[in-house]
Amino acid sequence: MPAPVVVGGWQAADPQGEDIQAAARYAAGLVRAGYGGTAEVTSAETQVVAGTNVRMVLRLADGSHWKATVWHRLDGSFALTEAEPLP
Repeated sequence: MPAPVVVGGWQAADPQGEDIQAAARYAAGLVRAGYGGTAEVTSAETQVVAGTNVRMVLRLADGSHWKATVWHRLDGSFALTEAEPLP
C-alpha cells in the first residue's frame, strides 16, 4: 500500500526528472562555482509551497557531495535556500 500523501509534506522525486535536474544545475552553479557542474543527483524530494521546494543531495564533478534546497518559484525562477557540504 503506498504511503499517504501529506499536503505540504516532502515527497520522493525522480532524481533524473527534468525539474530536479534544472534545480540541480542552478544549485551546483552557486555552491561550487568554478569546480564543474553536477555529476549526479543522488536523491531528491519535493515539497509544494508557493512554487516547489526541491531538496537534494548532489555529487559534483569535483567529487564533493552537497545537500541543497532550491525554491522553484511560480514565475519559473530559482532561489538557493540551503546548501551545505556533506562529509
